[in-house]
Amino acid sequence: MLEDWEKRLSMRSIKDVYSFIEEYLREDDVAPESMQLWEDDVNIISEESLGSLFNIERAIYIDTPMALNAKNLADNVFLQRLHSNMTHSLGRTLDKSKMLLLRIARLLNGKISQSDSLLGETELYYERKDEHLKLPVEKIATGMKTFAYLYQLIKNGYLDDKTILMIDEPEVHLHPQWIVEYARLLVLIHKTLGTKLILASHDPDFIAAIKAIAKREEVLEETNFY
Repeated sequence: MLEDWEKRLSMRSIKDVYSFIEEYLREDDVAPESMQLWEDDVNIISEESLGSLFNIERAIYIDTPMALNAKNLADNVFLQRLHSNMTHSLGRTLDKSKMLLLRIARLLNGKISQSDSLLGETELYYERKDEHLKLPVEKIATGMKTFAYLYQLIKNGYLDDKTILMIDEPEVHLHPQWIVEYARLLVLIHKTLGTKLILASHDPDFIAAIKAIAKREEVLEETNFY
């Protein structure tokens, strides 16, 4: 019954959430003691339970493009989930995504492909346009990886209006001339696909680029800076 399912969601113990945070989200050996979460002026987190977000179906967190390299996954649950998103398709590529994929392919002067290894693992490759060059993604420049993971998430159907994408300091791995292109791509992902974005950055040039491009694309009113 739908009502029973919704009731179970609303009764999830907030203690379970803090236990997860305690295990996976500690920083400098300190975990958050409290949280606030609102959706359309409705408080999702109470003192006892955690409600459900109705406008979000998935959250994707990226703190390093190294998630493209399966050898770096170790026991990190976030890298494992991100790598799975990039190697396993939802079986759909939205028509409005094609422009974004073409834009990234032009920036990379190639595309990202995948195939299964002899060990049964899915591996990602960079194929350079018109040069018959095919390299494992782990061997390409870190800045290119930053665009490659967006390419895969878009192609595999994970970025849509029910997704929140969180990226930590993406400009760190980018050549200065690519910072503006990356900012433009993020704004277009939001405008075209409706994906919600949370970006953490200390780079004034990157922030200025986001603001200027959001204004040009007429989505500045949907953008907040803290």
